[in-house]
Amino acid sequence: MSNHLVVSDPSAISSRFSESNAIGWDEDFDIDDVIDNNLIAAPYDDDDQDDQNFDYQSIEKHLSRIPAREADLITLYYHNRMKQEQIAKVFSTTQAAISYRINRGIKRIRFLKTIPDLDYDLMIKELSPHFNNQDLEILWRMNITTCQSEIAKQLNLTQGRVRHRFIRARDKIRDLIKKELQEKHYEYKLLRDKKYMTEEEYEKKKQELNDKVGESIYSKYYIVFNTISDRNYNILHEVSLPQFKDRSDPTITLMSDSDITLMNDLFQMNSFVSGGKFSFEFDSIGGTWRWTVGSKNVRNYEQFFEVDDITSPFGKLSDVSIPIPGDVIDKICESINNYREQLSPTLSIVNPQVFSVTVTECDPVISVGEVIIMNTGAFGSFLSASAVPNSSWIIPSPSVVKGIQKDSTGSFDVSINPSLLFSSSSPYSGVLNIQDNRNPNISFPVTVNVVVLPRPVIYVSSQSVTFVFNSTDCTSNSPQTVDVCNTGPNGSLLNFEVVKVSGCRPWLIINPINVGPLGSGDSQVITFSIDSSYVSTTIGTYVETVLIRSPNAINNPTAIVVTLVVSLKF
Repeated sequence: MSNHLVVSDPSAISSRFSESNAIGWDEDFDIDDVIDNNLIAAPYDDDDQDDQNFDYQSIEKHLSRIPAREADLITLYYHNRMKQEQIAKVFSTTQAAISYRINRGIKRIRFLKTIPDLDYDLMIKELSPHFNNQDLEILWRMNITTCQSEIAKQLNLTQGRVRHRFIRARDKIRDLIKKELQEKHYEYKLLRDKKYMTEEEYEKKKQELNDKVGESIYSKYYIVFNTISDRNYNILHEVSLPQFKDRSDPTITLMSDSDITLMNDLFQMNSFVSGGKFSFEFDSIGGTWRWTVGSKNVRNYEQFFEVDDITSPFGKLSDVSIPIPGDVIDKICESINNYREQLSPTLSIVNPQVFSVTVTECDPVISVGEVIIMNTGAFGSFLSASAVPNSSWIIPSPSVVKGIQKDSTGSFDVSINPSLLFSSSSPYSGVLNIQDNRNPNISFPVTVNVVVLPRPVIYVSSQSVTFVFNSTDCTSNSPQTVDVCNTGPNGSLLNFEVVKVSGCRPWLIINPINVGPLGSGDSQVITFSIDSSYVSTTIGTYVETVLIRSPNAINNPTAIVVTLVVSLKF
């Protein structure tokens, strides 16, 4: 008999078991209900899209997410107030096809308005510790296309595999949110069970978890991907109609002067900046052919080249029906390349090219600086640049900057992920290569040096402080002190804050409340005292729990129980 070892995703294993009997679990606190009730798509304000008074500005930002043809039609209909019959004439199709496309585009926008906008670089930064590159690519492409079959073609996978990995990734994001809630809830319940927190305070804290579930860094991703999987597959995928398909035989569609003016208005509306134009000519069949080549630059995007005013030996191409000879087409392509060379950008680095930083193991992602670049190339050129790290712990944002005009600047924020670094291998040195969009490209290395410190350890000289207050003469044994020491390894640094758990005990005064950094073996005296003006005259015992919090300490947080005994003196 052969033995088989099956390796599974830990989150997948944990999801097979009930959490209701876990240590410290409160059966009255259903985390699944908290997620299902709070992390849902926003309701959509159902405007009447058949009315041309429909609020165009409210949807304009979403037009880049839907098929370009539908975005054009929506702009013509809602912004330029054209009738559908007029639009059909411009695109040489039927009014029914235009109506379908507009309604389809509005349906896509309705979907986009109900979900959060995701940023690719931020998603990679926040999810890369939990997912491999293929899963991250599937998640991002599902956000963009919502189409499993299209992604399967792009990544050379089966549609079933794309669906499986997408659903598994969505469920893993949900598990990350549940883990955050479980850890916080367990901390509150532990404090309650040890009498550090009253039942009323515990219920209040538990309710806060309901209100703050949306503050998780993973919440926006779960809302998007869960909404897509909830009957919204293919919502952003373009559907080809016969009227809009490319035909095998190229044709020229003549447009009226009003139609040409309208197209020019569209260019202006999209913030196009016209560059100069160059004229070209070439002798071929029938005589001399002439044309002009120009550029249109879209700010923060890229540069486009266009051919205008093609004139044959028999007149303008817009006035006569004549095929363009193949050698003329070759020359037109060559002229575009020549023009592109005249508008060549040049990448320059403005600020210093070395960053140095000191971090502690398991620190959160930290920004180390900004790389500023400039286009010092030809007038009219547009520069695109990318930031490519040679180490996974270096995170550029964004990864690509597009559409930088001459003498204008762009920037990359540079962050590092200390959770991927270890003090035993310190120091680290990595390179972020800044390269332009030319072929071959020019690359500038930006060096990132990191010193990684070991994690500190919190030690307190006493885990309890007791005050006895005499309500008759208002005397007590206040103040009292506790030493807080860093017992971590050499090189570790301890920064901490002292906080009250319930926060509703005004009689307790703590000083100082923010301390650090403490090197290995260093200590700080924390003084606890009582303010008699806030002490109750009712005989009894009052308890407050104080936490020593240091996010990167191995034993964070460490609790100190403060007890106040109010008595009478006879």
